[in-house]
Amino acid sequence: MAQMTAKLQQEKASWESRLQSKENDIKIMKTRLAWRDKRLQDEIARRHKELAALQQTATDELRRAQSRYEAEKQRLAAKLKERRAALTALESQQVKQRQSKTHSDALVKESLTAHRQHLEESVRKLEAQCAELENHYVMQLSEKETQLAGLEQEVAGKDQQLQDTRHKARKISEQLHKEMEGIQHLQTATEPSKGARLAPVWAIFEQAIHHYKAERWSEAAQLFQECIHQDPNWSAAYQYLALVFHALGQQAEAAWAAEQAMEKDPDNARLATWANRLRATLNVKHPPAA
Repeated sequence: MAQMTAKLQQEKASWESRLQSKENDIKIMKTRLAWRDKRLQDEIARRHKELAALQQTATDELRRAQSRYEAEKQRLAAKLKERRAALTALESQQVKQRQSKTHSDALVKESLTAHRQHLEESVRKLEAQCAELENHYVMQLSEKETQLAGLEQEVAGKDQQLQDTRHKARKISEQLHKEMEGIQHLQTATEPSKGARLAPVWAIFEQAIHHYKAERWSEAAQLFQECIHQDPNWSAAYQYLALVFHALGQQAEAAWAAEQAMEKDPDNARLATWANRLRATLNVKHPPAA
């Protein structure tokens, strides 16, 4: 009977270690998923900001082009009006000069005719320039409108990509949550009574797990530290504390907590791999701030 009991205890310890390792893997996956989703959200927000800046730049350029076109058009119109007024005045002088039959009047008339021809040629050139300028700015306005339409389509595509990413992340989160519940049921079915001595700290541990699932990282960290304070040899509390520090971006504290968990549970190979990876990137080991 004693041998069977010892064998049963060994098998039970083995199953508990496997369940704990699986639960830690799932927590790490969930933490990584949360960080990846945050990075994706930041990237999408940055792209939206860039697209908005490009759209604003295109709009400002369009407005400046319209302003330049209007100013140039007004300048040419004023110049054309001035030349036409001069031409009208010249024609009036010619009418007056035709009333005179003297030789000097004939010479003046010839000079005025040449001047009139020059003015008419200038008016034709100004009208051609005005038409060319109008065509040029019409083409620019069309190009800017095409760019704005393209930017609007790109923004719509980014919005659809964001919705698809959120939908995928929601499905993965639901799947992880179901796996975590299954592991918790197995762990509850195989775990013995905690005993009167560990009952209070176990209640704190359950509260910390609740905050962890709700992603309230600061509250979870405080409760897991309280568990460690009351039971310094509790490997699971150190493991969860490492995950919480990792989620908070406190990588040095996460490495320290993982090392403490490894000391309490040296057979956890997955935890050892994660802790070694943290040490390799940080090369820092110190206890977390109180």
